[in-house]
Amino acid sequence: MKYQNYILIFILTNCLFLSEYVFAQQPLNQINIISFTVKNKLPADVSTWGSLPASILLVAQKLPQAQIQGIKLVLQIRQAGAKVCGNNAQASVAMDVFTVRNFSANELAALLAQCPKLKPSNYSICAQFFNIDNYPISREFCKEFMVEDMVQSYSAPQNISPTNEKKFDDSFFKMPITFRWTPVLPKPKDPVMYKLRVWQLMQGQTAVQAMKANSTIVEKEISNINQAIVLNIITGPCKPPYLCDFVWNVQAIDKDGKSIGKNDGMSELFSFNIKQNEWEPIKILLPENKKIFSIEAAINEITFRWTPFIPKPNNPVVYRLRVWQLMQGQNGLQAMKNNKPLVLKYIESIEEAQIKNLLNGPCKPPYLCHFIWDVQALGADGNPLDDGKNNFNAFTIK
Repeated sequence: MKYQNYILIFILTNCLFLSEYVFAQQPLNQINIISFTVKNKLPADVSTWGSLPASILLVAQKLPQAQIQGIKLVLQIRQAGAKVCGNNAQASVAMDVFTVRNFSANELAALLAQCPKLKPSNYSICAQFFNIDNYPISREFCKEFMVEDMVQSYSAPQNISPTNEKKFDDSFFKMPITFRWTPVLPKPKDPVMYKLRVWQLMQGQTAVQAMKANSTIVEKEISNINQAIVLNIITGPCKPPYLCDFVWNVQAIDKDGKSIGKNDGMSELFSFNIKQNEWEPIKILLPENKKIFSIEAAINEITFRWTPFIPKPNNPVVYRLRVWQLMQGQNGLQAMKNNKPLVLKYIESIEEAQIKNLLNGPCKPPYLCHFIWDVQALGADGNPLDDGKNNFNAFTIK
């Protein structure tokens, strides 16, 4: 009986030896790695490799006569021969048997998903195939690569529309203007804030001078969208020293307010122009020039009338009526320049006003019974809509 046990142990031992020998003798070229390409320089963040074109690629082919149950790909990053990160045969999931297969950068980067950010240094990345029993069925291929202190370079946004030197007609005073630009590339992980700014030029200014010296007439921040709509870019006509010429650009900034991309994250300056209809000066209708009133008429009521301001602005027009009384030795212009108006009245959207008791007493030196008057159209900002040089009329109370 004891002799039979020895024989059984001998048989089992030899079977185990033969089994290990058979597995050990399996050829390592059941799968051939036809090509394995790795870029010489790669980012420290391994998770970004999948989005980099041709960062890491592998092509493998199974021999036609090879009988394989389950295929596992082991991919490891090493430094000086020691494993830094990657998977292993025991923990890998078997894939379907293939004849020829191209492994994309996304697939390969997924096998390295647990890798930390790599420190700047030299590394190797090794690929090898195993069967379902975790025995190697291909030779190991390794490629060298380098991780540098790389700061991601981004392109600044670029203006699209309005196109540079675009000319609009005056209807754009009332219509919205759409500003468009290209996004920052490559797309950052965090949201990008785009700051749109528009400047209005003044007489004698260049675009760069306006950008540096003038306040913006439009300033908007738009998150992760490459366009903005601006309404009522200006509220009235362009009059000196302002022009109907504008410049605009966009700046890309991150959540901390830091610029993204070259040129401090700013696009180039684009200009556009709004051609405005010429305004028509207000014409004074009543009282007619050199009209003579009786004292009774002046005490009762005098009607002042004028033509409307053209073109009509979006906002209501306020007309400023002024009447000056001349003094001895003065002409009309001198009275307008030096004397305080006898009448100062503001009339909204109506081209007429009635003034009573214009004369409260007799005209005695140094005052004369001669008067001069004008009217001006004012915008929403209280400034004249024209050049401030309207004609004026004179009248006398006798």
